Amino acid sequence: MLRVGTDCSGIEAPLDALRQLGVDYNHIFSSEIDERALQVVRHSYAPSILYGDMTLRDNTDAPSVDLYVCGFPCQPYSGMSVTKDPDDPRKAPLAARLDYITTTRPALFILENVKAFAGTVEFEQLMATPFPGYNVEWSVLTPQDHGCPQSRQRMFVVGRRDGTPVAWPRRSALEGHVLDLLDGAQDQAAGDVAADASLVKAVAALDLASEGVSNEEAGPAEEEAGPAEEEAGPAEEEVGPADGAPKAQAEARRGWPCCCTPHLGVTRRRRRRRRRRRRSRATACGRC
Repeated sequence: MLRVGTDCSGIEAPLDALRQLGVDYNHIFSSEIDERALQVVRHSYAPSILYGDMTLRDNTDAPSVDLYVCGFPCQPYSGMSVTKDPDDPRKAPLAARLDYITTTRPALFILENVKAFAGTVEFEQLMATPFPGYNVEWSVLTPQDHGCPQSRQRMFVVGRRDGTPVAWPRRSALEGHVLDLLDGAQDQAAGDVAADASLVKAVAALDLASEGVSNEEAGPAEEEAGPAEEEAGPAEEEVGPADGAPKAQAEARRGWPCCCTPHLGVTRRRRRRRRRRRRSRATACGRC
């Protein structure tokens, strides 16, 4: 069984990927300093060893694994960071990870970070680090090149102890769109609203049809108000003499879809997204 260890574990996305792939594994250790993420790891994955700050770990006592995965902090390297502090303390975990790899020599290691990391001094130091016997390669991958409608470029450094080349996934055509995923739930809600509106209109149509028959019997003087006004009397005030619409028709109008309902709201949001895409053209979405 595959022995797996992760650092900067977060919500353990690598282990979730292994589960979806149907790979049996033995979760040896995790490390995380965020308490909320630790709660997720304890509840959903229950590793044999759960470290806190991995920079304080003695890697000579750390267990060896077959697969080691680490997504070290990206904030010091991200393009969203206004200032690039060379002494940023969040850079420290990178050295600790390299120490673990060189000390325990896992069969396969995967390091992940943002695309901008490839242009940093730390990246040059990483690639210059000697890993005897390892074949180390790196590549930038994004989900939209592999069938998922998301643009999220990430750099992966992969090392194999047996020295064989890394089999990077091949690009595939993007057939779907993120709106197809979002609109699935919204269309269902819109369908419920439309069904309710259709029911209201059907009831109103029956009421109007019955009133039309009564109006012919009652004469032209009562066509606008309807026979219900004679029986109800003051009910005429609820509709309003200037409006002249029957109460049932007014209730039906209140049940019709408007701009506040998902039926039309989805269309308006979709148009706004399309306008923003046309203005930015930052990335290809598969339909542009």
